[in-house]
Amino acid sequence: MEGCIFDSSFMVRLILSLIVCGYVCGNLFKEVSSCPSSEEEWRHRSEKKQCKEPISDFMCAAIENQQGRFGEICTVVGLTGKGKCVVLDADTYNLNFVRCYATSGCPPNAYISFDLYKYPVCYNYSR
Repeated sequence: MEGCIFDSSFMVRLILSLIVCGYVCGNLFKEVSSCPSSEEEWRHRSEKKQCKEPISDFMCAAIENQQGRFGEICTVVGLTGKGKCVVLDADTYNLNFVRCYATSGCPPNAYISFDLYKYPVCYNYSR
């Protein structure tokens, strides 16, 4: 193509940034006053958030190391390990998994992250 310079490295960088931004920027973070405390409330807030593919799962969690702050995001949830709490990273608002230090109420087994409402002690996470 005469007169047209095609820089393939630029195109690769552009495509990669669009993909990464879709997962990081596209999490649709919103700070909220609290997270759901029941399955019904979780379902209602999830429907209201309207997360879509490829990040179709609703999540509400405490913001790491910021007592009393909570956020909702769209993400892809997975299994959270025994004794771990799901929190949102304070800088990126992406999921993070931290050890539960509470004396009682910590998750006794691995669980699906969107069952976090079953472990309210995880909403009080501050370390």
